Amino acid sequence: MQSLFFHLRCLVIGCALLESSVASHADSCVIFHKRAPVRAVCGKIINELGERPDGVKLTLATASGSALFTAKTDHRGRFAFGPVPKGDYTLRATAPSYLSEQRPIRVTRDRDNACEAMIEVKLGTSSCGGGIYVKGFDKKYDPD
Repeated sequence: MQSLFFHLRCLVIGCALLESSVASHADSCVIFHKRAPVRAVCGKIINELGERPDGVKLTLATASGSALFTAKTDHRGRFAFGPVPKGDYTLRATAPSYLSEQRPIRVTRDRDNACEAMIEVKLGTSSCGGGIYVKGFDKKYDPD
């Protein structure tokens, strides 16, 4: 009986060490620091499996953090903000059961712009499972 408790305790300690090891490497994920230039703020949402999750809310906020614009995905996982004035923003995507994603972007054209799917938001359940990628700016962007 005492041997069983010893093994169980070792298992618990091993799991705790493994989890802390993974958490310490969470900073090695790709984090974008440059503002990605976009002409219009639109794109698609997918999860780690390539599915289009429901209930995704997107916001565009200024540098001060105040949300100026909001959008939701349609049934195909696509989103588009209306005309957005030129400037620097932070794009945030949140959905139930996923970690939120955010990315600094720079809108380079003013007002009415034709919207092409330029931005891909990948929602993940782990710190490295998601991200926001901009077509033509990020080298690893792989649109389907």
